[in-house]
This record gives sequence, structure tokens and C-alpha cells, in this order.
Amino acid sequence: MDYFGNSRCGENHSENRKIIYFAFLLLFALVSTPVHGQNAGVQSNGATTNTSSNANAPASASPTPIPYSDVVTQAENASATLKEIGAGITADPGTQTVEQELPALTDEINARIEETSQVVAGATSLDTLRTFEADWRTLTRKLPDWTADLTARARKLEGDLRRLDELSEKWQKTRGELGASEAPGEVLARIDSILQAAADTRRQIETERNRVVALQNRVAEQQNRVEEAINSIRQARESLVGQLLVRDAPPIWSAELWTRGGISQAISNSLNAQLTGLNAFAARNKDKLIIHILIFAAFAGLLFYL
Repeated sequence: MDYFGNSRCGENHSENRKIIYFAFLLLFALVSTPVHGQNAGVQSNGATTNTSSNANAPASASPTPIPYSDVVTQAENASATLKEIGAGITADPGTQTVEQELPALTDEINARIEETSQVVAGATSLDTLRTFEADWRTLTRKLPDWTADLTARARKLEGDLRRLDELSEKWQKTRGELGASEAPGEVLARIDSILQAAADTRRQIETERNRVVALQNRVAEQQNRVEEAINSIRQARESLVGQLLVRDAPPIWSAELWTRGGISQAISNSLNAQLTGLNAFAARNKDKLIIHILIFAAFAGLLFYL
């Protein structure tokens, strides 16, 4: 009996140890699983970050030499590219329009600035100042559009210069490699012609870019002058608002006004400034005025006939 009792106790003790052992393993597995999952997530995120960094890393912008077997085909493509870039150098009606209309507009702005300074110095009417400000904005409404057109043109020319630089660098490297390998003279001559054409096109683009930048500067100068004139009108208007119902000059029917020194000269200067502005306006809108005069003459003739 004792033997069997001791045997059962030993078996029970062994089973208890197995249960405790399996419970410990289960607990260890539950605790270690999130850690491994977290490490895997970190590794995955690290891999994703590295992949993203590699994807966002800029590629090398340095052109590589053209393989010898592709030289002829690439030469045809380079010639087509040079023709495309060269065709876009002079075909720009926007720049031509600015270059043609800017001198007349500058003359009219000069006349208007002189007239505005006289009006601002002696103006006593808010309506007059508002009219002058509206006239200024109507007169110079094209300046922002011209600025935008010239900026877009300059950016296009800069892009063409970058394309030419890449093309020239690639063909210069190709020329160096083929020259060292004793390539046929016809191939080398074709490469030299491409490089020469690229250099000529670059000089044309630089000349056109300088012309566009000079126009940009002239338009910006006129825009600044216009803003200064409008600001002077605005300041005069604000000053008048603060002096309402306060007489700051003799009435127009007063003899004192007409006997005051300089009044006749001021009237003469104002008329001269207005005539100068009118002449500049007529020069800038000559074609439109001719059409309006012809239409008016046709209507007048029709009325007389009726």
C-alpha cells in the first residue's frame, strides 16, 4: 500500500511540474509576442523610411556620354531639339507688343504725372481726385499683364538655356570619348556641328533674354511711377477729407484769385500738360482713333443725308 501511495504522489508531483512548466511557457509567449511584433513594425517602418528616402533622393543630373551605337539616332534628336528651341526665340508676340506700346505709354505717363502734380497741389474737389485716380488705373491696366507675360517669357528662356547646357555637356563628353577611340571623321564632324549649333543658339537666347529683362525693368519702373502718382492722389484726398467745410482759397468770382501772382502761369502749365497727354494718347491709340473718326463721319453723313 505504501509503495502504491508513494507512486501516486510521485506521479501527481510530476504532472504538477509539467502544468507549471507549460503555464510558464504560455506566459512567456504572450509577453514576448508584442515585443517581436513591435520590433518587426519598427524594422518595417525603418525599411519604409529608407525606401522613401531612396525614392526621394535626387538622381544625378550629370549627363552621361552617348553610346557609340546610338550616336546617329541621338544626333537626329539633338538637331530636332535645337530647331525647336531656335524657333521659339523670336516667335513671341507678347514681347513685341510690349516693346511697341511701351514708349507711347511712357510718354503719356510722363504727361499725366506732371498734370497730376499740379492737380494734387491745388485740388479742392474730391471728385476731381477720384477721377484722376480712376484715369490712372484705366491708363495703366496693361502693366500687370505685361509684367506677367515678360516673366513667363524670361522663365521659358531660362529653361531653354538649361536644356542647351545639358545637351552640350552630353555631346562634349561623347566627343571626348569618341575622339579618344578614333571614331570615323563623319561622326566626329556631325558631333562638332551639333555643338556649334548649340553654342549659336545659346548666344541668341542670351540676347533675347537680355532684351526681355530690359523690358521687365522698364515696365517695373513705369509701374512704380504710377503707384507713386496714385499714392499722392490718395494722400491728397485724405487731406481734403480732414479739411471739409474749411475754405483754403478765395472764391472763383473773387478778384483776389485772378490777381494773385502765378495763376495765369499755372493755367498755362495745366493746359500744356493736358495737350501733351492728349498727343501721347492719340499716338498710342492712332489706329482706334482713325476707326472712330471714320464711323463718326459715316454717321454724320447719314444724318445730313436724312
